[in-house]
Amino acid sequence: MARYEMPVIIKTLGTAGVKEALKRQLLCMLDNNAVIFNVENLGLRRLPQVFHVQQERQYEGHYFLINFDAPTNRINEIRKRANKDTDIIKCFACLKDDAWVRPCSLPDAPVCQFGEIRNPNYEKTARRRHGYRTY
Repeated sequence: MARYEMPVIIKTLGTAGVKEALKRQLLCMLDNNAVIFNVENLGLRRLPQVFHVQQERQYEGHYFLINFDAPTNRINEIRKRANKDTDIIKCFACLKDDAWVRPCSLPDAPVCQFGEIRNPNYEKTARRRHGYRTY
């Protein structure tokens, strides 16, 4: 099983409605053999664009971030069932990498030289003044 994270945006339904929608989503994930580690509430926020759900315009939504393990073949089923739910505006599942590791910190790696390559023309162009064109 792979580690995933799923951001979920739920309509502004009030406290009870949001709890029910989130509970439905989590139970759907548990039905598909997912192991849920963490559910983080990111709060009520304005959406980056207007979403149309069931012929209603949505301007705000409750953001949640769910961390879970699930079999790879079940992720599409989880997403399909979440997208069919009328109270969920948007959801997406993506693999969660632990952290980025510098290539030179791996064993048997050559010495890193990040940031040491300079622009050879930098010293010349930094001192030069560029005039403005006259039209």
